[in-house]
Amino acid sequence: LAPGNTDWLREYLQLTLQTGQFNEALSTFESLVALEPQSADLLRRYAQLHFRLQNYEQARALYDKCVALAPNDAEARLGVLKSLRHKLIERSLSPGKFDALVTAYEGHLTGSRNRNLALLELACLYLWLGSIVQPGGGWAQRAAEYLEQIGGQEAEDVSRHKLLALYELH
Repeated sequence: LAPGNTDWLREYLQLTLQTGQFNEALSTFESLVALEPQSADLLRRYAQLHFRLQNYEQARALYDKCVALAPNDAEARLGVLKSLRHKLIERSLSPGKFDALVTAYEGHLTGSRNRNLALLELACLYLWLGSIVQPGGGWAQRAAEYLEQIGGQEAEDVSRHKLLALYELH
């Protein structure tokens, strides 16, 4: 083993992921993150593995770190919401708390440097969480309204997630 060799660790990580050795992959991610704590890509991929393994709290913490390093990382920002969704499924969220969450995200929209990403987050908030909190409510319409506001110059990852969200709506 070469614990300080990041190239070797990355290759080993890929092998563990391809062969389904997820506990070993988690351990390898941990070693890599210790060596490269400022790598948003590495943190996002580590969070994605935790999410797939249903470790939602760990996933959210890692997505939060990734967003702190790369504020325009759409995958990480949406990962925070996906992790939150699973937390809410496990523990119910009252409509009042959902409204407060939406208000906080709408406040983020007004001050955001990346308006399209903020609009996508709001749309996904309604899409993924609104259906849990307000079954039959106007959540789908609100999600569609936010998706329609996303401008034509969105980044590729925002565009891809916008299409996925539109697909989920229909």
